Amino acid sequence: MKYIYAILFLTFINTLSAQVKLGIGSTLIPEFKAFGAQVRGAYQHSEVVSFSGTFSYYFKKASNLGIDLDAQFKLVDKSSFSIAPFVGATIRRINSSLGTGLQAGFFIVMPTDGVDVYIEPKAILDDNTALVISGGLYF
Repeated sequence: MKYIYAILFLTFINTLSAQVKLGIGSTLIPEFKAFGAQVRGAYQHSEVVSFSGTFSYYFKKASNLGIDLDAQFKLVDKSSFSIAPFVGATIRRINSSLGTGLQAGFFIVMPTDGVDVYIEPKAILDDNTALVISGGLYF
């Protein structure tokens, strides 16, 4: 029985690792002149639907940060790039004030050898509405 559990566990882990991607990148909010680093992860639910989460830290005196959770729908899937519109929720801390809001944008991925390059323009709709441009590498 232990062997059956071990085989099921290894099969589950192998399947899960094929569906999870991790990435690092940078992010820019032009309205606030804020530049920062980000870490992101994504879970591929199906061929066209995925869920992702992002943590961003902006290098400013007020030490701003953001946590984003969104659902993506792959609209265009070519061999050289894919485009996935998304909507989601965001939690941001700006000048020691914590707020929540909505976000919408496009997630663009260009596959290369070994890693994928991503670009993500999005609009954050909250008390401090802003355009955010992010980019980085997916492993």
